[in-house]
Amino acid sequence: MVHRVGVAALLLIFVGCVSSLVMSSSTAAGAPSHRSCPPLMLRLPLVSPNGSIPHHSTNSITTTAEHAAVVCIDIYESSVEVPVSVAAAGREASSWQLHPFNVPLDNVPVYRAVSSGGTAKPQGYISQVQSSLACANSGKRLCSLDEWLAGCRGVDPNSGGGTVYPYGNHYKPGWCNTGRAENPIIELFGPDATFNWTEMNDPRVDLLNDTVSFGGAFPRCTNANVSVFDMSGNLDEWVATVVPATGHGIFKGGYFVDSRINGHGCLYETTAHATWYHDYSLGFRCCVSI
Repeated sequence: MVHRVGVAALLLIFVGCVSSLVMSSSTAAGAPSHRSCPPLMLRLPLVSPNGSIPHHSTNSITTTAEHAAVVCIDIYESSVEVPVSVAAAGREASSWQLHPFNVPLDNVPVYRAVSSGGTAKPQGYISQVQSSLACANSGKRLCSLDEWLAGCRGVDPNSGGGTVYPYGNHYKPGWCNTGRAENPIIELFGPDATFNWTEMNDPRVDLLNDTVSFGGAFPRCTNANVSVFDMSGNLDEWVATVVPATGHGIFKGGYFVDSRINGHGCLYETTAHATWYHDYSLGFRCCVSI
């Protein structure tokens, strides 16, 4: 009888140890501190008591209701890849090639977002709808307004604080790619330019000097908390957020001509265009929840 009691006790101890080990391993695996961002992405400083991202209280709402507490953002504005052939879609990365950054995507059936690591110019001439699809085809998503602001200002936008420009509160000429002396549409088409759809989407615009730069070419155009580049200037960036009253999309940050008319730096915001609209000044970057 004593022998049977001893065996039972040993079995209980063994089962308890195994259960504790499994629970400990499971907890460690699910802990946010062990999550790593994908390559060429950085973690955003978003804080929320329930693990969701609080929404920016402006006249806009986000199209993504809740995300995981850990959100990563592209370090550079996104380029776009296309398959070498349509039949190659979905194969390994060697089957893809960069799409010309200055050519619209309207006649391109398959494409995806890619971070070039600063070795290519980011995609211009892209709509919010196309940007969302490009991110989704890369297993990411277009950043919400709050996420974008957190990357640009270096803090959760609902916590207060943060800088006006990525690098500080006062405009510094030459720190970001903005402030081009002449609008490129005027330079290309002359003083009688009408700024119509054809002119605004002419591939020659972004080939002019002092227009779109390589990602990270302005190394001071970043902030101390989140080292992402070009969130002010270079290209305006679409976000996933839309304006409730109109359904219009929102793009942020300004571009190589201006980053102050519609707000300064990170606060620059344009809401005048539908989500299908695109022109030479528009780009994007992706986020992902992990």
